[in-house]
Amino acid sequence: NLLALLKFRPSGADDDVTVPLTSEALPDIEQAMQDAKLAGADMLQLAGCTHPLPIDEIEAAIEAFKAAIHTPP
Repeated sequence: NLLALLKFRPSGADDDVTVPLTSEALPDIEQAMQDAKLAGADMLQLAGCTHPLPIDEIEAAIEAFKAAIHTPP
């Protein structure tokens, strides 16, 4: 099993925030990103995260996660 973590430091925060990305959560996150982009947003508040995240960083993490899942060992 593979568990990806998105780790970042929100603007103005002293500590890093870590958000797990699971294959089960990907469809919901991708839909939320699409909805946010259509609304003109560049940040997205993920469930379980205390700060909104830049959509481009979430998108990059998801693409890396998908590549790791589909790349043979």
